[in-house]
This record gives sequence, structure tokens and C-alpha cells, in this order.
Amino acid sequence: MKKYILGVLMFASIWACSKEDWPDNSAPERNWLAPEEGAMDEISVLRREFYDRTGIYLLFSDTLGVRENTTLTGETVYNYQILGYGMTTPAWSQDSFSYHYYTNHDKRKKAAEFVEEYILPNISEIFWPNAILLLDRLEYFKYVMFDEYYNWIDDYVLLNPACQNKLQGMVFGTGDVVGKTEEEKEAMKNEILQVMVSEKVSLLPAKDMELFYSYSNEWYNVNGYIITNAGHTFEELGLLAKLGDWSISATSREYDLAAFIERIFALSKDEFYTQFQSSPLIIKKMEALVDVLHTYGVKIYMEE
Repeated sequence: MKKYILGVLMFASIWACSKEDWPDNSAPERNWLAPEEGAMDEISVLRREFYDRTGIYLLFSDTLGVRENTTLTGETVYNYQILGYGMTTPAWSQDSFSYHYYTNHDKRKKAAEFVEEYILPNISEIFWPNAILLLDRLEYFKYVMFDEYYNWIDDYVLLNPACQNKLQGMVFGTGDVVGKTEEEKEAMKNEILQVMVSEKVSLLPAKDMELFYSYSNEWYNVNGYIITNAGHTFEELGLLAKLGDWSISATSREYDLAAFIERIFALSKDEFYTQFQSSPLIIKKMEALVDVLHTYGVKIYMEE
């Protein structure tokens, strides 16, 4: 009984406080993806002009800003607004990412120009992200248990991917664009386009993907070991493994589509035909997928 009386008294004491006793945290909520209104520093101007031309928020830090609040006890606390972390790696994964920001404004400008001139014109707006964070370097520490020969490693491998997906946007590790060769720019463009397509291809109408799936439809969700034990090869059935996989055990539609998207953007058209010339179903599925991507403005395997 005493507990209930104490609870009532505490509630009454809080209710008795006048309105003036409560901290005022009623500052209007701002759009944290956009530069602060009225800011005219060179970075804010670059970001604002990029948005005006593309409709995409441009970022150079994943710390979007800070909001100051006052608690009931009068203590000042700071709430940092961070670019939302997506499920790029599973929650149980030991992999991690490290961000290195630009410190040179000319590099920032060139990186923004690269996105606007090399990336966006080669893909339809339906694949565009809401926001893009540009970095001088994006480091990916991938945990590896075994090498390709199944030797025990139990260590991290440092990679420098060009792109990472997040909940509120995408991260591009563009680096020093001026110092890159045309071949390096082309490779970075394709890696970024691959991630952009992979993230939103599921939004395309199901009827558009019917032909692609039809070539291997009866083998989807059949355990990979059952397939090989029956004397079949995956490529014979039109199934591909993702890059870096040494064997297939998952044969879902989603896995198959992701593997084809990876190969299309990793190989030139001639390289694809050469590598899979003995696998007619692989070729047919590639052509079906490329036709769909062309329909949605993705410029890949275009005729000269």
C-alpha cells in the first residue's frame, strides 16, 4: 500500500509544477540532411546547389548535426543526429566500416561533379538514393575465417569499397577523383551502380522479371548440394554464385538475381559472353536482365 501512496504523491508533485518549471525543448525540428538554413560557407553552398540540381541531399560527414536539450533537472544534454545505419552487414557480423572525411574542398567539389556527371546520368531516378555521403576513403574490415583453400585465417582483411548502403542514403568512397585514371573511374562507377541497382531492384514490377526467373524457376530453393549430388552443375541450370562464394548452397531467387547483377557490373559484355559461352541459360538470363535494366534507364552493356 505504501508503494501506491508514494507513487501518487510523486505524480502529484510533478503535476503541481507550473508550466514555467518545465524545460523548453520546443525548438522547431530541422531537416538534418540539408545544410542549415541560411548557411553560406563553401560546403553548405556546394550541398545546397547539388540538391537544387538533383533532388539528392549531399553529405560530407555522417554526423548531421547536434541538438541541445535541457532535462527536468536543468542539465544540458546534446543529442547527435547520425546518418542512419543500414543492415549492410548482419547484426551478428564482426565486419566493420571506417569513414575518412575530405579535408580538401577542391576534392569535395570534384567528387560531387563525378557523381553528377558519371553516376546519375547512367541510371534512372527510381534507383537514386535520398542522400549521398561522399568520403575521401571508405574502409571495410571484413572478418575472414578461411582463405579460398580453407586454410584457417581468423583475421580481418582491409578492403576499400566504393559504395555502402545505409538507411537514409548511400555512402560513396570516391576519394581523389582527379588522381584516378579513366579505367579506375569506370570501375568505381560500375561498383556504385551495382549497389544502387541491387538495393532497389526488388521494387520493379514482378512481371518485368518473369522471363529472367523462368529459365531456372524449377531449381529455385532446391538445396545446392542436392543439385550437385544429382550430377548437375549450377551454370548448366542457369544459376550463378555471388562473387567470392566458392560454392552455392542457397538457390533462392533473391540470391540468383544478386549474383547476376554483380557479374554484369563486374564484367564487360565481351568478358561475360566469353566466360559463359558454354552456358546458354546464363547468357539468356543475362540478356533478359539487361533488357529490364535498359527499360529503367540503367546504361550497362550498351551498343557502341
